[in-house]
Amino acid sequence: MVPTSAQDSSLARPDSSIDDITSINIRDTVRKVGIGGHHSGYDKIDVTGGSKAVDANLVADDEYKQAWFDWHMMEDVFDGYYYDFKRKLKKDYRLAIGSDYMYLNQFASFSYSNTQATSGIFRFFGHWRLFGKSDETHGSFVFKIENRHNMTSGVPPRNLGYEAGSALSTASFKDMGWGLTNFYWKQIFKDKWLSIVVGQMDPGDWTDLFPQLNSYVFYMNEAFFNNPGMALPNQGFGFAAKSYLYKQNIYVEAGIHDANGEPNISFSYIFDSFFNTREFFSWIEAGWEPSDKLSLGEGIHLTYWYQDPRTEANTKESWGFCFSASRYIGSGLNPFIRFAYSEGDAAIMHHLAIVGLVANFYRHDYMGIGINWGGPSDTSKRDQYG
Repeated sequence: MVPTSAQDSSLARPDSSIDDITSINIRDTVRKVGIGGHHSGYDKIDVTGGSKAVDANLVADDEYKQAWFDWHMMEDVFDGYYYDFKRKLKKDYRLAIGSDYMYLNQFASFSYSNTQATSGIFRFFGHWRLFGKSDETHGSFVFKIENRHNMTSGVPPRNLGYEAGSALSTASFKDMGWGLTNFYWKQIFKDKWLSIVVGQMDPGDWTDLFPQLNSYVFYMNEAFFNNPGMALPNQGFGFAAKSYLYKQNIYVEAGIHDANGEPNISFSYIFDSFFNTREFFSWIEAGWEPSDKLSLGEGIHLTYWYQDPRTEANTKESWGFCFSASRYIGSGLNPFIRFAYSEGDAAIMHHLAIVGLVANFYRHDYMGIGINWGGPSDTSKRDQYG
């Protein structure tokens, strides 16, 4: 099920920015009537990745959202100090920043070790446009630092599903300590006909996207985030490019990434692994996006991926296909279908099928249901249902 009171990082609503973002009267009006607008003026940031990419988080977190309960005193404090500071950074230095902290406690009725798992995640991230205007060719530096930590002496939530006998994890909350998960350059050319990213990145932010990909907002089950039918590596050094062929509807994209990527390793490892070890994960994708899309990843696409044999991980040459279709209909209903097929032992699942429906039932709150079935690449394990 989808957690309620979630901030939809994937929404890309029509531009409702406020011209004078320092106007208290306009901010108060926005709060009272619950219309769009942004606290710090981040609505002009170009979002080129998926719903869990840094840019998407910055835009979504900055959007005015009418809360279930109004805490005017806290709003005045944040508007008077915190958001004023962020507006100044954006205006004077074209720097947008954000941070968050998340906590998860899970229980299992059966486990080979612990039946409870608790973990927290702290993230600090930003987007710094260094040259060019936002509506012309421009380049930006994107970064994200994380600390994912266990809060008990047992397994983190990331491993609890495995300990309970599942081939899939029940959450992305792990125990990795500090890590540099994003540290890349993003280049966008005029009219957005071509976007390029290069550096330390998460390949799951760029390929096989769909609106509910963000596990901190929507589904936490591994079947729905970072497709387990694809051998997506951890964050590491990589390159990706996306080009629209027709009116920002038809697109092609491709990328190459370190198959041995690790976010909490030194820069020397990052470059040595990519340029010297040279074991790669690569992909090519073609798809269609609607002109009136409301969410990042909405549309239809087909992805082919390939991973080199990995010596240290002892995995074979692997490849596969992924298909995804998602479209908002009516008043906030988003049905989706996803399929994956793989050969080799690099991907967790040999085949996977998913169908689901998410409904925007109140303001920025969502409810959803998803069903998945698949067969693990490890043939000693049974088919998985969820």
